[in-house]
Amino acid sequence: EWTKGTYNSDFYGANYLSDNTAGADEDKSVTFTPVIAAEALYRVYLWWPAGTNRPTEVPVEIQHRDGVDTGITVNMRANGGQWNLLGTYTLSKGESNYVKILATAAGYTMADGWLSIPDRPGFGMELEYARPVTIFAPY
Repeated sequence: EWTKGTYNSDFYGANYLSDNTAGADEDKSVTFTPVIAAEALYRVYLWWPAGTNRPTEVPVEIQHRDGVDTGITVNMRANGGQWNLLGTYTLSKGESNYVKILATAAGYTMADGWLSIPDRPGFGMELEYARPVTIFAPY
């Protein structure tokens, strides 16, 4: 079971989620499923709190309009406390897209938030957050 935490200072928002185990767990994952207002090309980012006990190759999957990208890994020992670009994808309108973080690597896997920004000028920002509530933050 994933647990909420606030121990690390570089998390986004009120808390983060941890897989709560130092080992690899083939059956654990966290899925962010946003409601996308309009189909468009988006830059997709991930945020995590970094630490020396984190995995260096955390698998991440992104479901987008054209399929699932399963070739992404992130190093959770580095680049914490910031938005990290995963790639640019066409996201479909609605709730069919997702970002999934898998806890299959040894170390404490973290899930904190993801961000999708339309990849065109003059379009608002959508902030997709790791909680049951989706927060939209227009800038």
